[in-house]
Amino acid sequence: MTYRSLLIPLLLILPPAGLAVDKEIIQLQRDLARLDANVRALQRSIDERMGGLKALLQQTLDRVNEMHTANAVMQASFKEGLSKQERSVGPPMAALGAKMDQMVSELLAGREATADLSGRLRRLEQKLVDVESAVRTMRAPPPPSFSEALGGPPAGVTAQSLFDAAMRDQVGGNYDLALKEFQDYLRYFGNTELAIASQFHIGEIAFYQGDFESALNAFDLLLEQYPKSGKAPDALYMKARVLEKEGKRSQAVDALNKLVRAYPNSDPANRAKSELKRLRAARGASASRPRK
Repeated sequence: MTYRSLLIPLLLILPPAGLAVDKEIIQLQRDLARLDANVRALQRSIDERMGGLKALLQQTLDRVNEMHTANAVMQASFKEGLSKQERSVGPPMAALGAKMDQMVSELLAGREATADLSGRLRRLEQKLVDVESAVRTMRAPPPPSFSEALGGPPAGVTAQSLFDAAMRDQVGGNYDLALKEFQDYLRYFGNTELAIASQFHIGEIAFYQGDFESALNAFDLLLEQYPKSGKAPDALYMKARVLEKEGKRSQAVDALNKLVRAYPNSDPANRAKSELKRLRAARGASASRPRK
């Protein structure tokens, strides 16, 4: 309710009080009219400003909605592009990975084949050395310890059958019988090519039975009489094992080093290298262990 609506009824009920009062009333009515006009103008201005503000706010909301829509479209486009890239790049990368795996497998297979071929060549070389040693053994006079035959062999016993029987008994774990058969071989067939192998197996059986002194004597005898035979590297390797069992680790290391130097291309030399690493590692661990 405005001032005019309040004053007009009041003026109507007042009694006229002369001309001065009439002028004041007229002036008051004019003031009220101007005030009412100003209020109406102010209301229109406020309404116009509110309308503009609402329009501006609506525009802002429209812009925000447009930005959200554009952002959603951009994200969808980015995801679609990324998915397409993955679909286009994924299969070639998978194929490349499969080819790399295949190449690695082929490389490993080639290395294994090369190592197997090298092992075969070493074994063939060792066999040639054994044949050469056997030929020298047949041509050279046998050592006294191998050729002291006490009479002839029993009827029906041959060098090959006696050696084969001794090998079967050794492999079967019948060491006492195998030892006697190898010793009989040396007694009856000490001038044949398998005499050196029999001497080696005598030392080997003694080692398995824990008779380290006899084993060491057998291997030393073989190395002394036939240092260039095919069994010499094996005898030297077994001698190193006997020395280690007896607690003579430094002498065992010397024997292994001698084996590597004297027979570098033999299989026992390769085993000797591994044993040397193990012994050195054990010695280093023992030296680093704190004393109590």
